[in-house]
Amino acid sequence: MRIISVNIGNTRIEFDNDMWTGHENIYVNGELVSRKFSWFGTDHIFDVEEDGVWVEYVLTTGFGWNGLTTEITRNGVPILESGKKWNAFDFIKSCVGYA
Repeated sequence: MRIISVNIGNTRIEFDNDMWTGHENIYVNGELVSRKFSWFGTDHIFDVEEDGVWVEYVLTTGFGWNGLTTEITRNGVPILESGKKWNAFDFIKSCVGYA
């Protein structure tokens, strides 16, 4: 299932996820650049040449209260954040009144 498709300049990044098998695929301009297994999230790190300069992207997947979350950074600068990740420690604190 296609989770996101985003254009950053001339770079198109697409994230596909199969919730049943746990396979995550990252495509840049139609080319597979990362494939990992994860049910709870992982980091996909890949380099892309843009206008003759290599830049590093990190696409971080996770699982939040509303389903899958996705964050993308470009050379360490946040580009996209799709939701708050679920954090067990924060959940426990909220249940016992330490929000």
